[in-house]
Amino acid sequence: MDILLEVLRKKDPQLGLDGIEALYQMVMNDQKPSWVHGVYLFSETFDNYDSSFKAASQLMARDAAPEVFIIYGGGHGSPGYANLYDELSVFVDKGRIMPINIDNPTGINTMSESIALVKFAYEEKRKLFYLVAPPFHMLRAFMTAASVAIRHGSEINFFAYPGAPQDLNKAVKHSQGRGPFPRWKWFELELESIKKYLEGKDIESIPKIIKYMQNRKLKF
Repeated sequence: MDILLEVLRKKDPQLGLDGIEALYQMVMNDQKPSWVHGVYLFSETFDNYDSSFKAASQLMARDAAPEVFIIYGGGHGSPGYANLYDELSVFVDKGRIMPINIDNPTGINTMSESIALVKFAYEEKRKLFYLVAPPFHMLRAFMTAASVAIRHGSEINFFAYPGAPQDLNKAVKHSQGRGPFPRWKWFELELESIKKYLEGKDIESIPKIIKYMQNRKLKF
């Protein structure tokens, strides 16, 4: 059973997010390009980063990309680049871990990471990326990065690669270092954040993101 999908189905009638189940299914079961220009791991707390690191290990084991990227910053619950680099190097060869600079390295969040990633991808002419986040964070992380790509008007193609499964009943810290709450509860809060960001126009509409996914290119 997909527990997160069950949580979504129970929560959505309260939120009225038309199309969110279809988008969730698309993100969590996204296409799997054989090769991309880079793998990007969204910053997580110590409680959650192992899910992303295991996914990165899988991708690099099959040479799906030349490098894995993490943001050169910390704060807001993130352990910071140095700590994440050391931990990630257990899963991925150190020579394949690279930083992405960000304007405010001491107060990162999903949106500021997405902006920094799109800027980097555009400047480096890298048009294909896997986005990796723990399952309960994957939907909002993908929607945020896709929104920035849509607004940029570029041909950057993001594909979702959810992190390794986790214990959804375990209480952990997450967004802004808050919590702990069970991971399934964090997913509920993620859905509430999506509702808020959609209403505030911080992220693009669900139909626009679905259209973005349908129009992506697999090869360059």
